[in-house]
Amino acid sequence: MFTRSTPVLLLTLFALAATSPLARSQDLFSDDLDTGVRDAYGETGRVFPTAVFPRSRDSLHRLLEDLHPSSGSRRSAERAAAALDFREGDLRLLIDLDLQPETYLEANREDLSFLESLEREEPLLRFKTAYGVDGGPQLVTQTVLQREYDVELPTNIPLPADGNPAPFENNFIYTGYLYVPGDYLSTTFGRQQVHFGPSSRSSLMASDRLPYLDAARVSLTLGRLRMTHLVSTIDNTASDAEIDAGMPEVLADTVWEHADQYAYGKNIIFYNVHYFEYAWDRLRLGIGGQMLISRPMNHFQLGDFFPVFSWHNADIVPNNMCLVLDASYAAAPGLEVYTQVGLDDVSAETFGIADSELPTIPAYIAGMRYRREADGPALSALLEVGHTHYLWGNFHEEFLLSRAIYRQNTDAGSESMPLTSPYGPGALWALVETSAGWDAGSGPAAGAARGSDAGRRPGAARGPSFDLGLSYLIRVENTRANLYSTPYRASEHVESAPRRVLHRVALRPVYRPVPTMGIYAEPALLVDDGELGFEATLGFAWRFSRVSRP
Repeated sequence: MFTRSTPVLLLTLFALAATSPLARSQDLFSDDLDTGVRDAYGETGRVFPTAVFPRSRDSLHRLLEDLHPSSGSRRSAERAAAALDFREGDLRLLIDLDLQPETYLEANREDLSFLESLEREEPLLRFKTAYGVDGGPQLVTQTVLQREYDVELPTNIPLPADGNPAPFENNFIYTGYLYVPGDYLSTTFGRQQVHFGPSSRSSLMASDRLPYLDAARVSLTLGRLRMTHLVSTIDNTASDAEIDAGMPEVLADTVWEHADQYAYGKNIIFYNVHYFEYAWDRLRLGIGGQMLISRPMNHFQLGDFFPVFSWHNADIVPNNMCLVLDASYAAAPGLEVYTQVGLDDVSAETFGIADSELPTIPAYIAGMRYRREADGPALSALLEVGHTHYLWGNFHEEFLLSRAIYRQNTDAGSESMPLTSPYGPGALWALVETSAGWDAGSGPAAGAARGSDAGRRPGAARGPSFDLGLSYLIRVENTRANLYSTPYRASEHVESAPRRVLHRVALRPVYRPVPTMGIYAEPALLVDDGELGFEATLGFAWRFSRVSRP
């Protein structure tokens, strides 16, 4: 709860006006330049050569220079280049202010999980800046005004309440990093957003569902080969879900004689990734390893941080490591198919060889996306299915700080969500999205419904535009599988657990009378284990944006 004095409140509001952000993926006026360049590649029938996002402006500029669009697909490339507005060597200052009040209609809004709140609710305000040289160093910040997550209000506006005159989250700086590019090697250091994987909706690695990561990220480009190395830390405060599951007590009961050497709030938790990808004109292949490590007395070795290395072969243990492979293929202009497969453990019992009590622990995502832009409406569609084993992301009880759990401190405590999958272990899901956009002023609409790829394209229509999106999600959850209380071993009891089945159908119309203003709604019908429900979001968005070149 925010109960500080008025001077502190004024100082906080001043900070909101002095720092800034990069847009989250659900921003109505998203300036996601990645998607614009990705669309340009898709329309030429070429695969986008990387699955690591976001890309820097200089990286996107080079990708556009490598693209030679045909006359039929030149429009997307030209629009992407115009939105990027890259001028080598020029000093550039970007200032964006997004105001997005929303109201919610549903009976049980307080039952939303932390992940669902992030997905369905927007911050009231985003203030973002980027200052640097095109092709040179950049300073990027992001600040949000977010209503407290535990405050039960039918709106994202932090309305005053008894004893809490300003119920907004004090952890409001979501981005703050230094980016330094080079001819071959570039570095991003600070609080940042990152996404690994070909799907724009989900991933078996860190994804844009996470609010942020405190990380150092190094990217290397050698011709068609790209490498990304990430070293990050995860908050080590016990979340409310972990406390409810009794995890601090479990840790105290299972760890060593010296419990003070390994505990919540004391030990550093690293999440490290090294990822390699190679792209041809129509096919891109990726392979990577990710590892969570937290050891007694904060014991680490240099090998834990090597970018070109085999953590599995080196056997620097304990570590919660898994292998991830992915592929993208441009099947036709505008049509891309993709897959991502993860292996947390492979049991030799499968081949008749004696092994530990752990089973093979797989996870996978597969899907396709389509986008067409002609003289009529801009059309896009996405189909995706995914599955995670009931032990995906889990780990031994005596090292449970290394479980794949993302934590974020809030005013009411610590919240948590899965780090390396969209819905955690023991989940099966399928998602279908379609959207169409009409622009009365300049041909196909520059955007479509929130949640669709078309809705994330850069630029804005010159005249009024209307977008309509439709989505359907079915999610099947193993009711005994989670990252908190599920034992890390093969279990028929867990494998045969009852399933919870959730269906969600949503419609999303968006009307933009002018490029800097939008009105939208998202009514949704839910069926949760046979119980019918309804929810709706009504929102208004306005953007102030300025780019100057001092």
